[in-house]
Amino acid sequence: MPERGPFVRRYRVPLIVVSLVVLYCAVLFASAFDVGFGTQRQSPPDASRESTEIAVAVQQIQPEVQTVAVTVTLVPGKALLDERGRLRDAVVIALNPDTTPGDIVFPAGHHPSTLSTNVATDGDLARWPFDQYVSQPLTVDVWRETATGREPIAATAQISNAIYGWDVSQTATPDSAATTGFRYTITLTRAPSTLAYDLMLVAILVALPALGLFVAITTVRGRRPFLAPLTGWFAIMLFAEVQLRNALPSAPPPGSWVDRSVMIWALIGLVAAMTMYIVAWWRHYETQAT
Repeated sequence: MPERGPFVRRYRVPLIVVSLVVLYCAVLFASAFDVGFGTQRQSPPDASRESTEIAVAVQQIQPEVQTVAVTVTLVPGKALLDERGRLRDAVVIALNPDTTPGDIVFPAGHHPSTLSTNVATDGDLARWPFDQYVSQPLTVDVWRETATGREPIAATAQISNAIYGWDVSQTATPDSAATTGFRYTITLTRAPSTLAYDLMLVAILVALPALGLFVAITTVRGRRPFLAPLTGWFAIMLFAEVQLRNALPSAPPPGSWVDRSVMIWALIGLVAAMTMYIVAWWRHYETQAT
């Protein structure tokens, strides 16, 4: 029976390669899962429907200012349309609270359309990539403008996700004061594929200084010969660390936990590795001089 040491040494490289391939396949699977199931597309309007529906689609998130851009699509019932499929009366939709002044108005005599607005959220980008954003309880009210004033319209609201890379969930709470009958709380979290990609970048930030320290320590101890071109390799890795930090998706603000833990380790580790390798270079120079 072969000993454990020789077995590990023989299959070390294949095991590392297989592990990387499995990790890459897992990221691809998570990405495919997000594309297939992470977004919910709106169904096309049905001109023969009796009830009115308000389709709210989450289109974009801006973590820096904690707002979510949404589109509001009016899918009116037959009673609101004339024989040409246009609105008989102006329809007013109010999302409360939102960050856009005024209500959303669909004018009379026009076909139903899609308009945009913004909704405020509460979250903390400094917790990247485990940050999540939650909206305040959101009401969707619908009225029609008539000669005698506004008349409420009984309608339903449908909230969907149109952002790739994010998971959007909703919680509906009954509210008799709203024409749609509910208050909606929208929660956004990063999708599994996005989270895996972010964590892989963080792992690379951690691995680069670890590799540099391994090479430097091995060389200083005399177990490996000094190679002058590797001095430039350390400088390239130091430059790559900064570029990787700037390439983080939805990059967290300066001073977040990534900087306080990962980046500090990466920069100190690489500088220490470069210092030790310069010491090895000096010893190598002295050896050649003698």
